[in-house]
Amino acid sequence: MNGDFARRLAALRRAAGYASAREFYKAVDGRRTLGCTYAQYLNVEAGRSVPKAALARKALALLSLQPDDPRCRGAVTAYLEAALKDGAFLELVRQVYSAPPGAGDAPLRRALDESARARRVQLSQSQVDAVEGDETAYWCFQVFCNDPGGWDARALSRLLGYGVPALRRALARLSAAGVIREHEKGVYRIFAPGKSFTCPREDFHVPKTLARWLRRLKTPPGPGPRVEMYRSLVLRASAARLKQYSPFLAESVAGAGLYAESRGGEDTGLYVVEGVVRRLLDF
Repeated sequence: MNGDFARRLAALRRAAGYASAREFYKAVDGRRTLGCTYAQYLNVEAGRSVPKAALARKALALLSLQPDDPRCRGAVTAYLEAALKDGAFLELVRQVYSAPPGAGDAPLRRALDESARARRVQLSQSQVDAVEGDETAYWCFQVFCNDPGGWDARALSRLLGYGVPALRRALARLSAAGVIREHEKGVYRIFAPGKSFTCPREDFHVPKTLARWLRRLKTPPGPGPRVEMYRSLVLRASAARLKQYSPFLAESVAGAGLYAESRGGEDTGLYVVEGVVRRLLDF
């Protein structure tokens, strides 16, 4: 039931100089200090039961584990995995407590939150399916939700490089789902100009979907997509510890939203800002 925590607890007990669980229990007067019988403690070390939080905390304290000791971090994480029985929630806990102190009150975070609340519109599942399920419709949607003006198939063809017939089909697909509206013959606008869009699923516009269509994006003759900013770092790291970087990565990517423009200008373009961490190999 708590295999990893049990193994770590037993290893910590041995490292502290106690050869057996019984020796440790007797030395610390376990019934009084741990608040359990020896049989109950042995069940914990044997992995047969998940202890209450108070017992786990007292055992680690009696083994002289300090909060900043990596072994303590490992034991606490193993305990939470056993107690919560929900890897996704544990990952949320990691991200919440590894976020920069006071990040929720930072000016950037406040500006992003206020902007997002004012502009947020939720798409229906059928609208999401219409956008994500077709390559041409996906890129049309990106144009429409970043520009409040009207677009027809020929204008989109000049911008995106797809054929007019394919674009007319994509426009019909998006229109049928209510994502865009025809405001004059053949010319469409997004149904909620100036808004940002969320979805009933948590994986809307996940990198997998974007990457699939990004690789196949057709653009008119010219330089095509190009990298304008790039930073990289190659390092060996623990997968579990590196996940604590996630809030910082998310904050950095989300911050680019402050620079979004709703009107075209002499140097505007359609950008994708990605935050990607790739595991290259086991090492």
